Amino acid sequence: MKTPKKTANETSDSFADISNRIDELTRDLESADIPLERASSVYAEAVDLIKLAQERLSAAEEQVAIIEKTSSPKQDELDGASD
Repeated sequence: MKTPKKTANETSDSFADISNRIDELTRDLESADIPLERASSVYAEAVDLIKLAQERLSAAEEQVAIIEKTSSPKQDELDGASD
């Protein structure tokens, strides 16, 4: 029995896995012999995955900004270090 595919919001795949799946879907859409009904569902899945990838990328960027903010010395500390 075939297991149902997870929707974009249900997936716990890594960013790389999501990116790879988007690439696969893009290749499917570029295929000349894809039926219209299939193309529509492939496109919808790709859009959902792109949104998920953008959300994960934004979250990672926010984490990096927090890390940089909390781990880098403040300008006052740098000014005082040269005394």
